[in-house]
Amino acid sequence: MYLAHLLLNTNQLHGTIPSELGQCNHLNSLSLNNNMLSGTLASELGSFPSLQRIYLSTNQLEGTLPKQMTRMTTLQIVDFAYNRFTGSMLDVNSWTSLSSLGLDNNNFDGTLGLLSPSMTEFIANNNSVLQTCLLDPSLNFNFHDIN
Repeated sequence: MYLAHLLLNTNQLHGTIPSELGQCNHLNSLSLNNNMLSGTLASELGSFPSLQRIYLSTNQLEGTLPKQMTRMTTLQIVDFAYNRFTGSMLDVNSWTSLSSLGLDNNNFDGTLGLLSPSMTEFIANNNSVLQTCLLDPSLNFNFHDIN
């Protein structure tokens, strides 16, 4: 299927995100913000080879993030804010193009590794025990409180 952008914000969508969505190999943008989506993310959703932007904030998603997401090397913007995600955050070192990472208001814990040099915004306030990430002092971005 050749679908490049799927934008379904604020549509009162219920249920889980279908794993079949992972078959959209040309998807560049996935935006499902501000719905009532629940459940965990299927591992197939970590298989988008060309995904650049993923917005899943303000839903009721839970569980850990699929490890397959570390293969999504083209990601530039990730917004998982205001959900119920738990566990350790993925190693984001493979997301070398990442400029914005929003993890606020979840239940992530652990420590993040070195953030991408292209990072301009990192928001992770109101999580369980997400510890300070390792930062290259030469990076210039907006760092929001992570406690």
